[in-house]
Amino acid sequence: MTTTTLRRFWHVAPHAGAHLPALRMGISAAGPLVVLALAGRPGWGAWALFGTLTAAYGRSAPPPRRLRMQAVVGLLLVAMVVTATALAAAGTPGSVLVLCTALVAAAGTVVADRSRWSPPGSLFPVFTFSACGALPATAADVPRAAALSAAGLAWALLVTAAGDRLRPTPSYAAAPARPSARLTAVHAVVCLVAAGVAGAVALAAGWQHPGWAMVAAVVPVVGPSTGGQLLRAGHRLAGTLCGVLVAGALFWHAPGPLAGALLLGALLFGAELLIARNYALALLCVTPVTIGMARPGRPGELLALMADRAAETALGVAVVAVLVLATHRLRVSAATPAPSGR
Repeated sequence: MTTTTLRRFWHVAPHAGAHLPALRMGISAAGPLVVLALAGRPGWGAWALFGTLTAAYGRSAPPPRRLRMQAVVGLLLVAMVVTATALAAAGTPGSVLVLCTALVAAAGTVVADRSRWSPPGSLFPVFTFSACGALPATAADVPRAAALSAAGLAWALLVTAAGDRLRPTPSYAAAPARPSARLTAVHAVVCLVAAGVAGAVALAAGWQHPGWAMVAAVVPVVGPSTGGQLLRAGHRLAGTLCGVLVAGALFWHAPGPLAGALLLGALLFGAELLIARNYALALLCVTPVTIGMARPGRPGELLALMADRAAETALGVAVVAVLVLATHRLRVSAATPAPSGR
């Protein structure tokens, strides 16, 4: 690893007003979780939380574009919640869920690229679909999941709209450039194969959360170059390995429902505060969120989740690193504009 690569790995970008989108994410996530905890239904919190994740989109976009983007993405996330919950309620085999998640990874990449979403890529659709597909569910849970995720979306949009009115010094970024259709197609295929292989291997190994391997396999694909993709993969692995230790410290003594809801909101605030500055640091907050959502009740359960998270992330990162290196020339060619003929 060169000195330049090491500097990039440890580089922390400027704050650049990150507390504003972080507050938006933290308040959006904590609201429904606290309400459900007070109502005695903390187990329903995951469905509501997935609807609020749309608050992570459009952090530097002008308010009208941000709200439109969040509404569209939010509807997609609600659809992911409902579809995955219905599949879980139907007792769908794990192999079918892995295949469906891989298809979500590919389709989500295409939609995100063509719509110029920020953040790019299919991370949130894949995370939402795989997590909801792994939750125990019955037929009665499907409309409940739909209502709660839609309510979470509505709350997140309300928080965004209110925050935009209070934002003191607007500083907005232009919409990202739309990747070429060829590059989008290559990225979609890489996501399909990476997610499918990682999920299938995790399933064959008997690991309990194949979705974690699949998420780790699609995250690095959004990098702007092969070097950027490998850097993001390294951040994913290092941040997760350290993040599981943070999760162990936070959940060794399981917090009560209300404390747990507030803790998850605070962690998502921290994740959004760091996500654009150093991805590995952000994962110190993201990893405890995913482990906390599994609601480990005893130290033994927590240790199993920590080990599973570390192993599956390492698997996903290894798979995508191989694919990124193998498709380097193809992606460079796809990113090069075609001759105009004039």
